[in-house]
Amino acid sequence: MPKIAVLFVCHANVCRSPMAEGILKEKIKSLKLEKVIKVDSAGTQASLISRRPDKRAQKVSLRHGIDISRQKSRRLKAKDLKSDYILVMDREQLNYVKESHPEVFDRTRLLLSFCNTSELEVPDPYYGSAAGFDHVYEMLESAVDALLENISSRLHQHS
Repeated sequence: MPKIAVLFVCHANVCRSPMAEGILKEKIKSLKLEKVIKVDSAGTQASLISRRPDKRAQKVSLRHGIDISRQKSRRLKAKDLKSDYILVMDREQLNYVKESHPEVFDRTRLLLSFCNTSELEVPDPYYGSAAGFDHVYEMLESAVDALLENISSRLHQHS
């Protein structure tokens, strides 16, 4: 069975992308797909390398049974661009990736494009309240569920 690599990208890699990574890892673990789907996250402007996820992101994730406390922020690297899915949280990251790495244009898209929603971007909750993290978590969970459906159909095509 082919290995699928998923990369979540946000600005600093301390809120949205670590939560998305944690959600997808938990779901693939429950589906016993850890050997098939590889998940990671990075930031386009991760200035504080090796920083743990924001405490509010950790708290909301833990409330849903997902521990992201061991993740560390990092900047997007060239090797990341080999991922099958490069999923960005908003247009800022979309533009950054597509302009700096046009060769990955066809594998880069907004995460929420998998959902049936009018919203296209996952808002950055960093400068807001704890409630913003709850809202972002719900958006990410819906998007990850839709992403998993897409990956499942892709895997079935190759089996």
